[in-house]
Amino acid sequence: MYPMFTLYKVRSMKKNLLIIILALVIILAFVSCDNSKDMKSKTSSSISNTTSKEVESMLDKLHQIKKGWTSEQVRELLGNPDEAGGSGIYREIYYLNAKETATIMYSDGVWSITIRNTETSETTTIL
Repeated sequence: MYPMFTLYKVRSMKKNLLIIILALVIILAFVSCDNSKDMKSKTSSSISNTTSKEVESMLDKLHQIKKGWTSEQVRELLGNPDEAGGSGIYREIYYLNAKETATIMYSDGVWSITIRNTETSETTTIL
């Protein structure tokens, strides 16, 4: 009977170990999800600190841009973009506030400027 008892005990220990590992994995998943939410809210709050006067100033500058301007001319007026890249058609993205972005697309000079509301996906074309 002794070997049978040992076998039962080993199976029971394996089962308990598996339950503990599973619980740890679930806890780590919840902790990492919570951390990613914190990072998103920090990014969002830093963008939302932009005042309406700053947004109006940026919109005024966007309206000054003409077709055919180079990215250097645009950066001289607006400063460095928050995002840039693309192949074929190059684009630069400027965050106006937590809800709106301005995208400038280039193909042999400025081709278009679009303001996009990230919550509603509504767009306004400036150029």
